[in-house]
Amino acid sequence: MCTMWLCGFQNSVRWMGMCLLLGVLLACESPVPVLETGGDTPLPSEWVDATTGHRLRRLTETGDTRSFYFHNQPFLKSADGESDLMVYYGQVDEVSQLFSLNLQTGAVEQLTDQPGRKHGEILGEQ
Repeated sequence: MCTMWLCGFQNSVRWMGMCLLLGVLLACESPVPVLETGGDTPLPSEWVDATTGHRLRRLTETGDTRSFYFHNQPFLKSADGESDLMVYYGQVDEVSQLFSLNLQTGAVEQLTDQPGRKHGEILGEQ
């Protein structure tokens, strides 16, 4: 009787060990590269920061984009309340303009189209 219990226990431990090993191997097979953030070389659209281990994804693909000087909630709801938007600065013909990025769809909308410097802060609801 004890021998049967021991075999069952050993099989359970072996099965759990194999599942754990499979999980570790699958986690190591990540196609997302681990890179040092902040270097001189362009980063891919998605990477894991080597220092923090955080997974990062580039939200915009083109041009010189910047967040606001103070990060005071640049996140807003869309007019219909269905989507979350992020407001940021981008360059058009070397002139800074304001843009919104729909965080659900990735759609970008240019909000301003006037010459001259734009500056200020966006204070969305928290």
